[in-house]
Amino acid sequence: GLGRDTIYTMTETDYTPYFDDLVKIDATSGPMVVFLQNLGDTGNGRKITFIRIDSSGNAVTLDGNGALINGASTQSLVAQWDKMTLTCDGTTWYITG
Repeated sequence: GLGRDTIYTMTETDYTPYFDDLVKIDATSGPMVVFLQNLGDTGNGRKITFIRIDSSGNAVTLDGNGALINGASTQSLVAQWDKMTLTCDGTTWYITG
């Protein structure tokens, strides 16, 4: 992960973003898994936005890393320009955009 309020283009296989990042995901070279930060009191109200920038058929998976995302352990960005903003309350991630 990087610092807060960072725009990062993800091209590596696994990536753990910091809160408040905008993460552009390029899965051209293979499937991508994004592991969300462990939650806690410092995570309450923090958000991360993901946008898929490639048109390959490779899977892009957002993994709650032990926490749920809208009740599921993972979410997917399937098509080019799919985007998702996740906000946490300290224990759970919610899709808020």
